[in-house]
Amino acid sequence: MFTSIQPYIALCRLDKPVGIYLLLFPVIWALILASDHHLHSDITIPFILGVIVMRSLGCIINDMADKDIDPLVTRTRNRPLANGRLGMIQAYRLATGLACIALGLLLSLPMYCWPYALPAALLTVIYPFCKRWIQCPQLILGLAFSSAIPMVYSAICHTVPSQAWLLCILSTLWPIIYDTQYALVDKADDQRIGVRSTAIWFGDNVCWILAGLQGLFFLGWLGFGLLYHFSAWSVIPFVLAAGVAIYQQQQVLSQKSTAAFAAFLSNRWLGCFLCLGIAIA
Repeated sequence: MFTSIQPYIALCRLDKPVGIYLLLFPVIWALILASDHHLHSDITIPFILGVIVMRSLGCIINDMADKDIDPLVTRTRNRPLANGRLGMIQAYRLATGLACIALGLLLSLPMYCWPYALPAALLTVIYPFCKRWIQCPQLILGLAFSSAIPMVYSAICHTVPSQAWLLCILSTLWPIIYDTQYALVDKADDQRIGVRSTAIWFGDNVCWILAGLQGLFFLGWLGFGLLYHFSAWSVIPFVLAAGVAIYQQQQVLSQKSTAAFAAFLSNRWLGCFLCLGIAIA
């Protein structure tokens, strides 16, 4: 039984949950801030389940789009569609089922957030193709990963205040950083087959540009915290998060693919520290 289910688990990347964490953190930031630290299960649970469902759906769409590319990349050649363990029809069926679940979760939320679901869905669909079109597909990923923030605010506050849009900017910047780290793992393969990414676009300056983006990210959080009067206690987890960023930069500077992947994985800790900082704000 497990053998028959395992390819579907791999297709949804449920065996690699780091992507769920990275998509979930901005949602948690928004849930805490929009509710003024008073979370309600009728809003929180559908959004958390929606993160899991939409991340799984996004992975399926990505693998369907890359079914001819993944076999050419060392890291992805063993994905279920790439190695033939699953076919396109099976992937379509699972994607359709997940889309129906996502729709059901959306309909369980206040109707104020429904209009914001359409651009979120469109970004999920188009992102996998952006690596063929633009030099910075990570920007589209950032927009996709932050698209739930206005949904959260509109569901809770029935409006989308400036705080939500500022949080969106920070949330968009973060995936550009960590997905560039991720793309460094595949840089040689991507250059060979013509796939675009910021890891390639930034060229020999990738380490310095990442350092600049990380500095901008934390300056943005500092300004955000001052603007909305975060507690002084929030400084401690934010400093810990900055420590993770320094570790990441050291890993990237080594110019080893394994180190770049370690830098990417460490973003789950960075996100945890930021969540803690917001929770005690």
